[in-house]
Amino acid sequence: MPSKSTQVDEDMNVEQFEEKPPEAMLHTMSMDTSCYTSYGLCADDAEEKPYVASMGIYVFKKKALLDLLYREFPHAVDFSRDVLPAVIGERRIVAYPHTTYWEDVGNLKDYFQAHMALAKGTLKLQLFDKTHPIFTSARTLPPTKART
Repeated sequence: MPSKSTQVDEDMNVEQFEEKPPEAMLHTMSMDTSCYTSYGLCADDAEEKPYVASMGIYVFKKKALLDLLYREFPHAVDFSRDVLPAVIGERRIVAYPHTTYWEDVGNLKDYFQAHMALAKGTLKLQLFDKTHPIFTSARTLPPTKART
């Protein structure tokens, strides 16, 4: 079950956003995801996954973000629960389909399981795919000090 469910129109404008919707409500948020095949979602996955979920990665213009956080919602605690649903229809929110690897690690158990899948080699992410290289650089950090 998606932890955040989203409805978008044909131009990818977000029309509905629900943080951790109750399972009974999910059927109202299903949609035809077959249009995402141009983004890499195969037809079988589109049929099996009729939901659009937020990954919690947001891009803003600095002024818009400051207006939201300091002027409109100064007491908001959770961005995706308190702010996003309130501004749908008032501000332009556009989704971007991401159809490759992503793992929800919103709690410690999921974070641990993702790491164990990586260690066991059962992770769905292909770290050594030559067509999609992952570029990184080693970080040399000082050793950890422990005092007793």
